[in-house]
Amino acid sequence: MRRFILCLALVSSAPATAQYSTFGSSAIPGPPEPTAYGLEIIRAEDWQPKEKGEEESEASEKGPGSPDNLESIVRYRALIEQLEIAQGPYADGLSEAVAGLAHNYQNLGEHQQAVDAFKRSIHLTRISQGPFTDEQIPLLDSLRESLFADRKLLELDRLQEYIYLVHRRALDPGDPRLEQATRDYVEWQRSAYLQDLGDDGSRRLLTLHQLYDDAITALREGEAPQSMQRPLLQGALRVAYLMALDSLGKQPKIRIEIRQSNIPAPAYNSEQERLQLLQERSYRHGLRLAKDLVEASEEEAPAVRARALVAQGDWYQWQYYRGRAVNIYAEAHALLDDPDERQQLFGEPTELPDNFAFLPDIELTQRTPRGRAQVRFTVDRYGRLRDLELLSLEPKDDRGAETALRKMLRNLRFRPRLENGETVETLSIEREYIFFDSP
Repeated sequence: MRRFILCLALVSSAPATAQYSTFGSSAIPGPPEPTAYGLEIIRAEDWQPKEKGEEESEASEKGPGSPDNLESIVRYRALIEQLEIAQGPYADGLSEAVAGLAHNYQNLGEHQQAVDAFKRSIHLTRISQGPFTDEQIPLLDSLRESLFADRKLLELDRLQEYIYLVHRRALDPGDPRLEQATRDYVEWQRSAYLQDLGDDGSRRLLTLHQLYDDAITALREGEAPQSMQRPLLQGALRVAYLMALDSLGKQPKIRIEIRQSNIPAPAYNSEQERLQLLQERSYRHGLRLAKDLVEASEEEAPAVRARALVAQGDWYQWQYYRGRAVNIYAEAHALLDDPDERQQLFGEPTELPDNFAFLPDIELTQRTPRGRAQVRFTVDRYGRLRDLELLSLEPKDDRGAETALRKMLRNLRFRPRLENGETVETLSIEREYIFFDSP
């Protein structure tokens, strides 16, 4: 008789509180969960949305469509018809004519017509030149522009991956256009994740993690100078904040594995399970990145080394390992001789994370804040907010907004102010915040 083993595994998705608590006894609660600073609340000076007038001004700077565009559209249509009659649907020069038509539609602000024409031109280019050639790249860039202008964000989202694929297939490693395409792709994926575009949140996080991991590995295998790793490590650390944050607030899952004695256990390698594994290890992963950043800065100027140490201290502080954070902040402070640099890093309490991890690179939608508030508070030497006082609130009579604001502020982490290498309490801090309803 075959024997079955029923295994029940309780999988927790809160690594900061359960997996990596510094407390020895499970009876003592772990540190509080990291808060989504930037997703719900932001310093007023960091929030600079485009007003309607600004968008109209930008459009006018590009220049409205002119009579020349209308005349060109007539000429291009006639040329396209002639080519199709003479040589058929794949005539020589047809792709260029259709692209010219698309650009004129784009200049007129007729973006749907431009999108249709750019797609046809790209299709013709693929047929004549091959599926992955750099001749497509300017056409794809123009298509992306019209899709964004026409607010076809989901279609644009699908296009971004194809654009990145074409760059990877068509261009050689080290080509500046490939490097720029990679930066654009990362910015899009991170912005789309932060603004909940589509339902691919888990996939986006995995994509971002893999992009940085592959790029860092390639530099190390190529024995590139460590200084080249710093921008990648900084970007990867921003993703680590997202990974740690994404693991919070989810219900524990029960996974049932039914194993037969003579049959191997199934492999769990779905995107969701891979993400879950990364989330469970998010604290250690972020810490490794921060330490690698410090190592990659060892041969640099003191100010660069100090900023790398601060990034490591911030990770500890954000995860509530305050004692370790304070020691690293003191080490960074000692590296700095320039009073201006010390003031910039340690002259006042700073909301964490200090790398805009939760702010998108691209504003996909015009987000409307729930309110604006002027507050006064104290930050103690451990970076904890105390004595919160509400000085003003807009809208004034929204009690729910006040409650939400107070909760957000009390959950903020701060890098404390330092004097003579020691963390100190800072009284009567006045700041203005913009805050939003939770997405």
